[in-house]
Amino acid sequence: MKFIASLLPLLFTTTLFSQTWIDSLDNFAREEYRPAQNYGWTWQNATLLHAMEIQYEMAPPEEKAKYLNYVRQAMNRNILIANGLFPNGVASANGMAFVYRVTDEYIYLQTAKRVLNDYLNIIRVENGGVSHIAYAPELWDDTVYMIGVFLLAMYRATNDEFYLTELIDQIKAHQEKLRDDATGFWVHGWDGNNVYDIDFCSQSDWANDSTRRSSELWGRGNGWVIVTLSELLNNMEEDHPEWDFVANSLKDMIDDLPDLQDETTGHWYQLPYRMEEENNYLESSCTAMFGYGILTGLKYGIVSGEQYKNAMDKAYYGLRQYSTIVVGDNNQPYLNTTNVAGATCIGDKDYYLGIPTVNGKSYALAMFIIFGRTYYNTYINHPVITATNNQTYIDQISIRPTVIGQNEVLHIAVNLSKSENLTLTVVDIMGRTVFHTETIFNSGSSDTSIPLNGLPAGHYFLTGYSEDGLPLKSKAFIIQ
Repeated sequence: MKFIASLLPLLFTTTLFSQTWIDSLDNFAREEYRPAQNYGWTWQNATLLHAMEIQYEMAPPEEKAKYLNYVRQAMNRNILIANGLFPNGVASANGMAFVYRVTDEYIYLQTAKRVLNDYLNIIRVENGGVSHIAYAPELWDDTVYMIGVFLLAMYRATNDEFYLTELIDQIKAHQEKLRDDATGFWVHGWDGNNVYDIDFCSQSDWANDSTRRSSELWGRGNGWVIVTLSELLNNMEEDHPEWDFVANSLKDMIDDLPDLQDETTGHWYQLPYRMEEENNYLESSCTAMFGYGILTGLKYGIVSGEQYKNAMDKAYYGLRQYSTIVVGDNNQPYLNTTNVAGATCIGDKDYYLGIPTVNGKSYALAMFIIFGRTYYNTYINHPVITATNNQTYIDQISIRPTVIGQNEVLHIAVNLSKSENLTLTVVDIMGRTVFHTETIFNSGSSDTSIPLNGLPAGHYFLTGYSEDGLPLKSKAFIIQ
């Protein structure tokens, strides 16, 4: 199995990050891997712009400037060469729309509209789908993200429904040609004229003679679609006439994901529906994408049940434990991504399984950040699981520290508005209970502690349960 488990060294403590492991990835992306002054007009880098936009929206006021400044500087460097001659070129213009939306400086909208004009002149296939390459009619699943990240940024900047409608129409056109009826996943490509056109990296015979489709359900390719559908839902009103189409399309693609996930690492495979295939390997960028899709599905009630929450949890903590590595030096250490499939083109089974994994890549950093930041803000920074139990007056559970040694003691503080008999339970990432006790806490602040007794290194959750068994508050922590 081609998968490197990069366990973190013992010296790796919370002092390494400003706040979380996602902050370290973010800092590495902006400061070392792709500084704004080195930004090139590519689809890979475009994904980082979207990560910066999402972080801008989530950041407190004092933190917003660093994300705006990054995107502005990157766009200023490219404002004269910005173009949308093919979908991968369109993607970076999401930064132009973002800067215009935040600053109201017209030059960025003007540049974005220049890119839009290019996009509208890309060749289309028979059903109106925009071709992935500029010189031949081919539909690739990657395309929906590359154009989608731009169209949604323009919608946010202008409130013009044209951009939503165009993206939904493109998803429908691509889905018609690429969707696999048996799984709900999409094949990677469809050739509109069944003629091989050189794209410098795909296999020459990837299109089936009769169906014109490629054969494989590639992880990251489907991740691009899942993220695009998720972002569409985040920008649509739930009474939008196309809401059900988008929601059902997302459900179609994430329904099977818990069953396809590796139990130990929380990752999904390079070819997700070939789990037992020799030489198949666990791939981190699609894992972040799938985790984000499940998170979105849970957010809107598109999927429900513990299997989806558990799959998302395992993806978040699995990425941290198995697919990040420490880079830099002792004066400025960072986290970087690893276990990333390093190529993106179309081929047969052996082509995908022969793609080597690499470290870094802008799109992997971006998707780790987008999923990780959203997950953290939803499930850790705001850890209330339920607020329906009116008989319990628990205000807060806090733990310290959140990263702890195997033979240390976990300190717990509980703040209650009345005396309460709580059950404290610690479970591991697989959902197995490793500690549980019932304790009567008095009103006000109370402290207790749990000896860890040499529990294995890994990721754990402390949850407080009420007398009637309802989960009330949950906190995550790491044993290293």
